[in-house]
Amino acid sequence: MGAGNHTLEYKLISGKPKDNVNMQKFNKYFYDNIIFMAPTVKSFGSDLGIGEILKFVDFHHNIMIFANNESRKITRDLFNEFGVDLEDIGYTM
Repeated sequence: MGAGNHTLEYKLISGKPKDNVNMQKFNKYFYDNIIFMAPTVKSFGSDLGIGEILKFVDFHHNIMIFANNESRKITRDLFNEFGVDLEDIGYTM
């Protein structure tokens, strides 16, 4: 896009708390945008908690989060930080 300097990289997150994602080093982020397409994982990784995601957004980066009626607590808590409240787990209309 633009000057041709846009690249796409993806990482598979297993949902285990001990996994490392490595989003930054020395307060320099490796990414400008993150898309979370894993609403049912129990953890984003040991170095990628809600606080780290909020810092990423505070540094003027973007996130997109996918959710469904089976979204786990960490996804719901992240949504709550942005003022979005999801219905109870398993609730459908």
